[in-house]
Amino acid sequence: MKHKCILLTIISILSLYFCFHYVMVLFAVGPTNPISTNLKPITSNYLDKTWFAQNWHLFAPDPLTKNNYIYMQIKFDNEAEEGKEWIDISSPLVENNHKNVITPYNRIVRIVDGLHTEVAGQMSDDLIVKYEEAIVKKEDKDKNNKDVKKMIDEQSKRIKEKGEKTIYRYASSYAKALYPNKNIDSIKVRVTSYNVIPFSQRSVKNPKPELMYDNDLGWRKINKDVISFY
Repeated sequence: MKHKCILLTIISILSLYFCFHYVMVLFAVGPTNPISTNLKPITSNYLDKTWFAQNWHLFAPDPLTKNNYIYMQIKFDNEAEEGKEWIDISSPLVENNHKNVITPYNRIVRIVDGLHTEVAGQMSDDLIVKYEEAIVKKEDKDKNNKDVKKMIDEQSKRIKEKGEKTIYRYASSYAKALYPNKNIDSIKVRVTSYNVIPFSQRSVKNPKPELMYDNDLGWRKINKDVISFY
């Protein structure tokens, strides 16, 4: 009888938790509305700190339109900066994630993709994105909108600076993993985006995707505080 009560209690607690979890997910990925806006600090804080973080939208999701890549050049001590090979430091994570779905790679690959968005200075918040689109559509010259646009531009700049700092930490960690026994002086990071090959061109041999974004972030000293990526 005692074991039965314990089992029922556990089932009840799990049932309540799953109800709570899916309510949080529904408000986080569902259509933007006053309730989801008010709950956004709670839902974002909850989902971002769990393994259930969402990077898609449930209702009318936007299809993928680009593939993001991060490259790195490495300069060792007493070497010139010119003529270095570009090393792809994003695709291996994607490939490992495809081969091993239920692993930390699933989380890491989303973080790295998020870094690409930050470096580009792009906003990911639905409300800000929609507001920007509304300003462009209406071409409103109202002073209040100008002030808001200035605030958004400043926020975008802060996001970009934070993204560049973080992406160089990631690249430094990756470089240390590739060359654990060499003295690395500095690294250069480059982020690119190519459009996705449309389904209509599936039969085309060796299709050439269009370059949509290309940003060379320049040489920086390797971050000595980070540890090797693996």
